[in-house]
This record gives sequence, structure tokens and C-alpha cells, in this order.
Amino acid sequence: MRYSRRSARSGGMGDASPWAVGLMTFTGLAAIVAIVGGGWWIWHYSQSQQLTLPLEVGAAFDISGSMHKEEKQRAVGVLYTLVDEVLPYRTPIQLWVYAEKLHESIKKTPARSSDLNDFAKRSITERLGEWGTYQQLPMQVMLEYAQRHSSQTIVLCLFTDGEDHTPQETRHLAEAISRQTNVCAVLVGPLEERFRSNFRKELEPLEASGKLIVFSMGDADRAVEELKAKLERLDQEVRRQ
Repeated sequence: MRYSRRSARSGGMGDASPWAVGLMTFTGLAAIVAIVGGGWWIWHYSQSQQLTLPLEVGAAFDISGSMHKEEKQRAVGVLYTLVDEVLPYRTPIQLWVYAEKLHESIKKTPARSSDLNDFAKRSITERLGEWGTYQQLPMQVMLEYAQRHSSQTIVLCLFTDGEDHTPQETRHLAEAISRQTNVCAVLVGPLEERFRSNFRKELEPLEASGKLIVFSMGDADRAVEELKAKLERLDQEVRRQ
């Protein structure tokens, strides 16, 4: 039996008419245009939603003996979420590590949270300070940081369980930070229940000024969303000016 040349083709278009070929070509091109156009719209929308504030962040990590590894990991996770989902691309972040003394101070401009992996493991999650937490140390350097960057909008993050051996000094510095007009928010946590009440009293000036956002191990996502909403409102105000 002889097979026709048409039936022997594999993957060909057979005797399709020029009209059919043209329709298929047009459909393919239309699909490509739709994909490209949709991608452009998504990119344009995402760009329009990004913060345009001239923003800088100061983040202090408590590594004292009272901080469990899980608490330090949660603190790092919160910063990672800020970098990946909230802050403008390559926002400068000043990082401090402290306990009974200021152990480390370093500045990073991460493109993504993974850029901080080595630092986080070496200096925070796998590191242990002495048994004693002097909250005046990070509060003092954060105040000085905000004063040096007076033209920038500043977000401060105090990652700690709330233990404090310098309560009077901490409250005094909280008052000073609350008066810094360029500091828009101070994120504090994950606070332990046993320290939470006393530490919040020390930070009352920040709460009275509307800048304090406190979280525990179980509600970090809520705190991040609260900070994000605050920054978005501020960003919209700046855009309207």
C-alpha cells in the first residue's frame, strides 16, 4: 500500500489555506502581545506601589543571654520581611548588635534579604552576649543615627525581649527619640510577657507620639502590616506635596 505524501508528514500543516495560516499567525502574535502587555502592566503597577520616601533604617539586635535562639530568628525574619516586601529597593540599613555592650555596628544596603544571611548567622542567631541587657546602648546610637540623617525619613527597629537594666536612661532616650520629627516609627519586639509591661512604660513617650509599634512572638506579621500601612500613608502625603 502506498501512503500519500500528505499522510506521511509529521507535524506539518497539510493543505491548510493561507487564510488559516494567517489566522494562526495573528492569534500567536496577539497572545505574545497580551503576555508582554500584561507583564508591563504588572511591572508598572508594582512600581507605582513602591515607596518613594527617602528612607533609612536603623535596626538593633539584642543578643543577651535572655534572648532565646527562636526569638533572635524571629527578629531576623521580621527584618527580612521588611527588606523583601516593604522597604524600597536597597534601602540603607544601619545594624547594631548589643547586650551588655555594643558588640557590632555595620551598614548594609541589601538588594534582598538573603544578602544579610552571613551577617545574621554570624552576628545574631549564632552569637550570645552576656547576661545583661542595657537598652540605653541601642537607644543612644539610634538617636544619634536619626540626628545625623535629619533629612531622611527614619524607621527604627529594636529587636529585643524587653529585659532592661537601664530603665531610667531608656525612658529619657525614648523621650528624645519621640521628639525627632524624621523618625516615623519605632518597631519593638519580640517582647516576652514577663518584660512587656515594664518595657512599654519605659517607651511611653514613643507611644504617646504615635511612633511605637510593639509585637511579640505571635503577632509579628500584624506589626509589619501596621508599619507598612504607616509608611504608605506617609508616602502618599509626600507625593501630594
